[in-house]
Amino acid sequence: MKKTIIIILSIISVFIIALIAIPYIFKNEIKDEILRDINRNTDLEISIKDYDLSLISNFPKFTFSFEDVKVVDSNKNEIVNIEEISAEIDPKDLIVDKSISINSISVIKPTINYTLTNDSLAAAQKTTENISSEEFENTLTESEPLTEEQPNGNTKSLSLNISNYQIVDANITVKDENNNDFIVINNLNHNGFGLFQNETLTLNTHTSIDNFSINQDKKSLVKNAKIFGDVTLDLDLKNNIYSLKENSLYINKIELNWVGVIKEIENNFDIDLKFNTPNTDFKDLLAMIPEDYKKDFEKIKTKGEFNIEGSIKGIYNDETLPEFSMKSYIKDASIKYPDLPESIDNINLELNISKPLGNNLDEIAINIPQATLKISDNTVN
Repeated sequence: MKKTIIIILSIISVFIIALIAIPYIFKNEIKDEILRDINRNTDLEISIKDYDLSLISNFPKFTFSFEDVKVVDSNKNEIVNIEEISAEIDPKDLIVDKSISINSISVIKPTINYTLTNDSLAAAQKTTENISSEEFENTLTESEPLTEEQPNGNTKSLSLNISNYQIVDANITVKDENNNDFIVINNLNHNGFGLFQNETLTLNTHTSIDNFSINQDKKSLVKNAKIFGDVTLDLDLKNNIYSLKENSLYINKIELNWVGVIKEIENNFDIDLKFNTPNTDFKDLLAMIPEDYKKDFEKIKTKGEFNIEGSIKGIYNDETLPEFSMKSYIKDASIKYPDLPESIDNINLELNISKPLGNNLDEIAINIPQATLKISDNTVN
């Protein structure tokens, strides 16, 4: 019995030591391979303060993490600062096949500050023009792992077999060089899961943004809007068919639902999408008014219904735009300002916007068959 206990304890001890030791054996090898692959595909300067590898936290898989990751552009401006990037790695591929297979990725507290200049916009446009549609498609659908020949003749590989990913507490600021226009996103959280190595997959995502702001020409168009929603995508990567299903996106309290299909055919996108805003009140619409025009908004008393529904259908490419139609209405609404003696009642509005297939924007039609309101005993039609 004593010998049996000693053998069992010895096996457990060896197992625990292996859990601790194996990560350190492969730690530098994994770090060098990942950094080599990153630097091979970018001109940016990337620095990492520390890194770690553990087999205990997500046993039986390795958890590899980079800490304090910084990205600097050619002008020595820090554009990205990430508290931690962690990846889940399959140890079987690493030990047996001498390859690195990443199964999941987490990006913790990234901060992005990017300034758009005339030079950067021109460079981006030139790069886009130089990439053919076929090359872009190959980039998206490439399933072969990235490989590199080692000095000893062995071939190393880095493959992405991602089943889930997440971005936690991201803060993003994009502005122009004159600070006239900017977009600010605070506390972005996003996650998704689906088996990415399959040619067909269902991708389930959840997104939330605590504060979303847009300034244009030094005027606030959107300030501190809250955005959250769940989006489900069916992806057929072999036939380039992307289907939206069971989607809901909230901007403040306005819910926007999308369903439909986007097909990529050669250099064209065949789009068939429908959208609507179910269960929306008139005050939810007023919440979207730019901040500069919303003084004492919380004191305003409102009632009434609001709805939007529409569709986007047809071919999109460099020469044509799809057909677009939208119908919206406000029904039996009213507004009472705190400093005014009378309310605005019987607000009813119908608004239809349409555009046929093609790129002639002069063919946009706006039709308002009904627009009425009443102030005191005065009716406006």
